[in-house]
Amino acid sequence: MITLLKIKSFVLKHWKAFVTGFTLTVGMIIGFLLSSDNVFKSDVDAKDKAGKDTQKGTDRAIDDYQKSKEEIMTEKSENEISADKKEEENKKDLLKDPSKLDTILERKYGLKGD
Repeated sequence: MITLLKIKSFVLKHWKAFVTGFTLTVGMIIGFLLSSDNVFKSDVDAKDKAGKDTQKGTDRAIDDYQKSKEEIMTEKSENEISADKKEEENKKDLLKDPSKLDTILERKYGLKGD
């Protein structure tokens, strides 16, 4: 009987702590049970959305790269063609007039003509 009186006096003295602990425990249990499924579903949805966005961005970057590569290659081939034409014109010009060739050789390489 004495132990029951001691337990009763202890509980009456610290009843606020017991109520707070009980409330906290019940709140945590309810919170974990209700939110874990929603969080998991939203995590899966967010992961799927991020994967799709990443894939779209990657596809867009690849397309942009291929387009710019094609443009650069087209420009390169045009430049090569124009350089070849200019080279042919310069060859014809220099072969027609040997004095031009002598002047160029003298200026560029320090060679003296006959």
